[in-house]
Amino acid sequence: MKKIKCQSCNKLIDRWPNNRKYCDECKADAYKEKKSIYCKKYKIENRERINLYRREYYAENPEKHKEYCDKYKNKNPEAYSAKRRKNYENDPDKYRGYAIVYYNNNTEKCIANSRNWEKENPERKKELNRKSYWKNRQHALEYREKNKEKIAKRRKIWVKKNLIHVRTKVEERRAMKMNADGSYTAEEFIKLCNYYNWTCLYCGKKLDEITVTADHVTPLSKGGSNYIENIVPACLHCNVSKNNKSILSFMINGGFKPCAQAA
Repeated sequence: MKKIKCQSCNKLIDRWPNNRKYCDECKADAYKEKKSIYCKKYKIENRERINLYRREYYAENPEKHKEYCDKYKNKNPEAYSAKRRKNYENDPDKYRGYAIVYYNNNTEKCIANSRNWEKENPERKKELNRKSYWKNRQHALEYREKNKEKIAKRRKIWVKKNLIHVRTKVEERRAMKMNADGSYTAEEFIKLCNYYNWTCLYCGKKLDEITVTADHVTPLSKGGSNYIENIVPACLHCNVSKNNKSILSFMINGGFKPCAQAA
């Protein structure tokens, strides 16, 4: 019987039966490699056909596909992130289009996720905002110049909805100018108002988000801090009347008597 060399390891083997080219030890690996080459060639030649079949399968089995993707993502988080970044870099417009479609279909979910992320990563959010601003500064300036009225209207609406937040920032700026220590957030001030049952500490008048003001127990001009511990809710009349007096001085001058607004 005719002997031939194995095409993988050069070992002498019988050519027959089956007109073989590899020995028994190399046969599995050789055909496996051959099969992978054939599969790659087939994928390249029939890419559109395969993609169409995949899309149809995903449409018919969305839960199964999602389960498979989640499983892969959890097993290979770094590889998954790297692949997504690479795909985005290769065709950013395509992936922006996907993002827009997803956002339009899941607007509330996207907004909620974004807000949760901002609360958990405030420093990262500030950093990204700064980068985005300087990257698109010229575009932002041009947009502001063209849409002054639109921006002003939108700002007025936002200020009406977030009065406490705006006033908090104003107080923070005033404290910085006077070199006072500390700051407080709108959420902390709302908690304080809830603690005092939304009433003025001095005259007992019922307050709301529009009428409430933050009064410094020890005035900033006399070394008081801008921490929440030095803040009490007060109506505008009492806050203005107290001015830069201490609590004791204000008490002696009848500061705790109900004002005309509270009567």
